[in-house]
Amino acid sequence: MRTYLIFCLAVWSFLGSNTIVSASESLRWSGFMTIGARYSDKDKGFRPEDQDDINWREDSKIGLNLSGDVSQNTYAAAQFVASLDDGDGRTFPKADWAFLGWDPVPEVSLRFGRIKLPIFLHSEYQDVGHAFTTATLPYLYNAYPLKSVDGFSIGYSNFFGSLGLVFDLYAGTISKDFGGGTMAYAKKQRGTRLALKSDYGTLQLAYTTSNWDLERFQWEQRPRSQYAAAIETKISDFGLTLEYTAGKDGKKDETKKTLEGLRTQEAALNQQIAQISSQLATDPSNTALQEQLASLGKAVGALQFPILLNEAYITESDQYYALLTYNVSETVVPYLFYEVLENSSKYSLFDVSKTFAAIGVKYFFQPTASFKFEVSEIKRDGDDYTGITDPNPFTRLGDLGEDLTSHQVKTSVNVIF
Repeated sequence: MRTYLIFCLAVWSFLGSNTIVSASESLRWSGFMTIGARYSDKDKGFRPEDQDDINWREDSKIGLNLSGDVSQNTYAAAQFVASLDDGDGRTFPKADWAFLGWDPVPEVSLRFGRIKLPIFLHSEYQDVGHAFTTATLPYLYNAYPLKSVDGFSIGYSNFFGSLGLVFDLYAGTISKDFGGGTMAYAKKQRGTRLALKSDYGTLQLAYTTSNWDLERFQWEQRPRSQYAAAIETKISDFGLTLEYTAGKDGKKDETKKTLEGLRTQEAALNQQIAQISSQLATDPSNTALQEQLASLGKAVGALQFPILLNEAYITESDQYYALLTYNVSETVVPYLFYEVLENSSKYSLFDVSKTFAAIGVKYFFQPTASFKFEVSEIKRDGDDYTGITDPNPFTRLGDLGEDLTSHQVKTSVNVIF
């Protein structure tokens, strides 16, 4: 609500400013739209993309950008995005960002309100399907599940000869509804981004950290950090993009000690159960032993959820992808794509270990419109759990079937206007 209030105040200031000749001359707008469909040969039920049917909801969205000058160095900007399926079951437009900006000098920008988290190479326009090559963005872009933060940022950008430099610092807090009763709060969100740009390509490094409260899984002030690095270059008609990210759990050592204590209790109880079971084998009618055995069984059962929950807390992961493109012409760009996600713990709640390989083509039928077609294969680790957004995140993928390999066909039409 506070973000909308900030933007409304900015618009009111913009419309009422004596320095503005007319709203129509100073208010700027643009937009984008993607109509996408995907089909998978699997219907496991543990992932939205694994539906043995044509899925239009996940990849279709529309967005509108608005910006206007408040004064010579002050401006307001917002982006509203509506998706058929944004993960929480709601389809109405939401503010992707909405902020007041002030540039005291051309090289420095300060923003206040809801701002985009510049973690990954395409974070600032990840909803604009026309802006990137693949049919959909890599899974890596969900490695850190938040896209924006309510707070402020300070940015510096300048050119030193042919080398461009971009540096950002930001801080704030935000909440996200994952659906299925999973509400997350990222507090003390802060981070930085450094990007170097030249005629040869782009190099970007980023870091963000926050304290997480996750009601459904009893997380309180659990620190989590995300590191990211990306390089994008072009040689002749070939293009290469490499991007890497790593998520780190801030209480890993503490959680491991808790797990050791819980497993020690479990082992001691199981040892007692074995001893009593041995006694019952020679005296099966001993009701006192039977009651003691039942009590110990309940105690072991009561330990299972805390053990599983603490195992799930360790959400460290490494993820990377490589994208190779070739410009056959100004309008046709075929590509090869390969991505790997590895979890240090098989109980990660955020995502599951997987490899993803794809081949596709992007065709520009207009300078601002493109068509994409992609065929892909996904392999998952059956020891992993289904992930935080699943109705039952403690279901093992392996329990859902032995064959965890799926194939997909994706297609989309993307327009910017």
